[in-house]
Order: sequence, then structure tokens, then C-alpha cells
Amino acid sequence: DDITINNKIKNLFKGVDKIPFEDFVDFLQVDRKYVLESIHIWTERYKIKIIENLVIKNSD
Repeated sequence: DDITINNKIKNLFKGVDKIPFEDFVDFLQVDRKYVLESIHIWTERYKIKIIENLVIKNSD
């Protein structure tokens, strides 16, 4: 559900600025394939990026 994922991602990055990719997938409680298919949308929407297996909140 997009609303649930939206809330989870927003709440996650209120407390941290980076998280290992696998922990990110576990936190969202969705299939890894779904995350990989959606990550290009989420990078724009939530201003995050993937670097060396970390999901990082952009500081700008």
C-alpha cells in the first residue's frame, strides 16, 4: 500500500540519514523485488539515493 510505504519512509528518515539497503527493505516489510522496481521513483519523491548498499537521505 503506497500510503503505508510513504509514511514508513518519511518516518524512517526523521530519525536517521542512512540505513543499509537490506534493513531498508526489512523496515518497509515488502518484497525486495518491489523495492528494486520502485526505488527510481522513491529517489525523486523522498530525496534519497543508494550508495554502496546504503540508502541515504540527501542533505539538500
